[in-house]
Amino acid sequence: MTASKESFNLYFYEAESDIAVDVIPSWDATTYDLIDIITADHSEGYQNEENKLNITKRDIPLPKELRGVYLAFQDTGTCVSLMSLKVYYTVCPNITMDYAFFLETPVGSSPQALEKREGVCVANS
Repeated sequence: MTASKESFNLYFYEAESDIAVDVIPSWDATTYDLIDIITADHSEGYQNEENKLNITKRDIPLPKELRGVYLAFQDTGTCVSLMSLKVYYTVCPNITMDYAFFLETPVGSSPQALEKREGVCVANS
């Protein structure tokens, strides 16, 4: 897949151990995985006389036991700029149900995926 003049590459790296918190992984194509090539699509987003801003959303399913993630943006000599970035994950909140308490749980590979969790009995149940 080749990048156009108005695009950049989005990569990620899954930190599987605590050492990845202390040591930044080397930058190479075998360490990071390509998520997508982000292109300038002027059909959506905000536009004024000086700037055209696009809003692009990417969902990245991550394993449950992930320690962390690095995101990398590769500029390939583009005519676009990265103005802002929002990174977030979705969780199900703490819940008490049928005399059991369940801790906050990150969602699985999709918000509709079921995640098995152990609960604890509430007091005096």
